[in-house]
Amino acid sequence: MALDLEIDETLEREGRARELIRVVQDVRRSAGLEVGDRIVLALEGGPGVRDAVEAHRSAIAGETLARELVVGNLDDALVRQEARIDGERVVVALRRA
Repeated sequence: MALDLEIDETLEREGRARELIRVVQDVRRSAGLEVGDRIVLALEGGPGVRDAVEAHRSAIAGETLARELVVGNLDDALVRQEARIDGERVVVALRRA
């Protein structure tokens, strides 16, 4: 019996999406938001981040309580924080909805 240990693009995108959710939850906590607060969320990053967001947009929005999720800048953000996911820079910006 052979075990396939290769990670395909689908699994990579799912892993990045889960990591994005974790980072956004950390940013929510650092911003002092309540557990049930709805947010407007913006994510900026390279192709890996954009692909993960597009493939898992509803899961990311649902887990982070984002009423709106944009790929790009959020001018009126309450908080903006930079992180790295798989070596790729990502900027998380959010505000209360």
